[in-house]
Amino acid sequence: MKRISSVLSILIILGVIYWSFSDLKPTLPKKESFIKTGFSNYNALENVKNMSLKQHYVGSEEHANVQNNIVAALNKMGLETEIQTQTELNKK
Repeated sequence: MKRISSVLSILIILGVIYWSFSDLKPTLPKKESFIKTGFSNYNALENVKNMSLKQHYVGSEEHANVQNNIVAALNKMGLETEIQTQTELNKK
């Protein structure tokens, strides 16, 4: 009887751990046309996936493309955007 209760306790603990982690995982709708205007988690995730396809370190051509895509998306949402450029020197 003690062995059965020990096994049952372990299964319950493992089930609770699995449930807690699966509950934290974000879910996205499968429909691509969920929201065409405004902000949508699906559209934001798609934009991030597209940005991560190529390296876009500062100063590269791809960095300028990513920057232009972000500005275009913000302008499409009706937000006013401004690109600021600044140079910083490290004196160490």
